[in-house]
Amino acid sequence: MKNLVLFFFVLTSFTAVAQNRLVDLYNLNPGDHYPANMPHVKQWINTTLAPVFIRNLQFSDNQRSSSKFIMFNPVSRPGTGWMFAGMDGVKLSPNSSSVHGQYDQEILSYLRAFDITTFDYQHRSYFLLAKNILRINDDQLLANTLNFFTESGQKSRYQQLIDRVNKFKKLKLPYPATDNVHALADILEKQFPGKIADVLFDCYIAGKNNDETLRNMQSFYQITGFYQQPVESRIDELINPKIQFKQDKPPILQLPLTALKLSGKPDSLARFSIETFTAVLNYHKQQLEVIFKGKMSGDADPGTLKVINYDYKTGKTTLSKLPPSAQPQAITELRLTVSENGITLIGVSADYGRYMMIDQVWKP
Repeated sequence: MKNLVLFFFVLTSFTAVAQNRLVDLYNLNPGDHYPANMPHVKQWINTTLAPVFIRNLQFSDNQRSSSKFIMFNPVSRPGTGWMFAGMDGVKLSPNSSSVHGQYDQEILSYLRAFDITTFDYQHRSYFLLAKNILRINDDQLLANTLNFFTESGQKSRYQQLIDRVNKFKKLKLPYPATDNVHALADILEKQFPGKIADVLFDCYIAGKNNDETLRNMQSFYQITGFYQQPVESRIDELINPKIQFKQDKPPILQLPLTALKLSGKPDSLARFSIETFTAVLNYHKQQLEVIFKGKMSGDADPGTLKVINYDYKTGKTTLSKLPPSAQPQAITELRLTVSENGITLIGVSADYGRYMMIDQVWKP
């Protein structure tokens, strides 16, 4: 994660001459944990770093290193600027005021360690990881299965579970001598050492299609209260490293005329004053997502805006022109996405209008 942290530091300012503190930044989180399927994102971050100089670096973290608190001063000189890689004309103007940041990877609050390079984003892996996050043992896992997936009838719930395992695994396991979870767990553990959770996934969670599997998983963990939103989405949030920054004096992001033109000032470059920004390395989608919040130096020219439309039936997006007579609200948010396929920059207005500013292929 070291390169990710470095990248976010750089986002606050391009620096000119100072003591090089890259070594200090690398020590924030040693090791390189990018998945193998994100080479272009990794290269974009590395390319964008360029020469970086800061001073007064201070940081601390909690016991599990799930959160880090950071403060430093970029060092800059008037007239300098920092260009974003692969985005012709997008430049961040520096200032040397203090930067305050917080880095989080919530998964480390629940697990002693987590290696993204071994997580395959399959439904089974999500199910098992959800169990580990909640620290559910096999007895609790079986009890929850009995409650949600069996019913009172001629056969006991315990016998119904054994019948289902025998059917799916083509076995002839005996019923437990007594109807209790410990006896049931002993039978399954003897047949499937250390794999009871996998067996339950195969027999009860895995459905005929993707939607059924997700519904079963959601129902299974709903009682915990931890996964009120979709289980896999919640786990993605826990896994993805996130950093939030705010600078005492807002830095300025300058946009080229090809991205945005100002109303009444067709030859003036748009300048976005950044109040805060949040960046997330989205492992599942294989992309870097940065959200800048602040205000634009002027109103956008309606005739040059490309409106993003979403078709809920097809799940596809299209672009259309805004009528010159329209009066869109001020743009208060910029969303930068760097994926394995390219780079996009989207402007979001106060009324939640979305406008495509940059959409281009970038390959290292």
